[in-house]
Amino acid sequence: MSWSLRIKEEIDNGNLEPDTFAKAVFLCWFIWKARNDLVFQSSKQPPISTVARALGAWNEFTSATETSSSPHQSLQSSRPLPSSHWIPPRAGYLKINCDASWSRDLKKGWGGIILRNDRCHLVDGRRFRISSSSAFLAEASVLREACLFAKALNLSSVCIESDNAQLISLCVSELVPPWEALAIISDIRLLASDLRLSFCWTPREGNEAAH
Repeated sequence: MSWSLRIKEEIDNGNLEPDTFAKAVFLCWFIWKARNDLVFQSSKQPPISTVARALGAWNEFTSATETSSSPHQSLQSSRPLPSSHWIPPRAGYLKINCDASWSRDLKKGWGGIILRNDRCHLVDGRRFRISSSSAFLAEASVLREACLFAKALNLSSVCIESDNAQLISLCVSELVPPWEALAIISDIRLLASDLRLSFCWTPREGNEAAH
């Protein structure tokens, strides 16, 4: 427990944000779960997958606590908003952005996938028609296509971004998806594990090219 005491000391001294300790606890819990899966089920999880699940659970926790907080909470005390523009991946890596448009009347729409490198250059992409019964299923279908897109290009360790926070949370956590999206989310999780994919939420402004 020496690490936890060290973190608390750093927080008390003002060197770390209080959320740091909570994030560390979430990460330790998911490392423990991954260890149990390996020992008892011989299921080996990539480290990036464990980190993604921990961050997904943390995001769900903070979203729930912020939603239940007082509506009169001062804006100055709210968490800082993420950057509203597209952020390139680290040097030598690629990033995929995906988005869907959907018509309630037609139950159809379009999907867009953009692959860019760390210099913001377009590497590849595709646009395709989709049929879906809801906007959420349309978004989920396009995200699955983005995973298959990465697999077809023999890519791994790629970050896939979407502006649908609910969808990203389901992809990086162990929450049970809505029954109508269960098959799609299961496919996404399996592909992510096989290809060591990571998922990240971005605001609409950061997903403009795919949108």
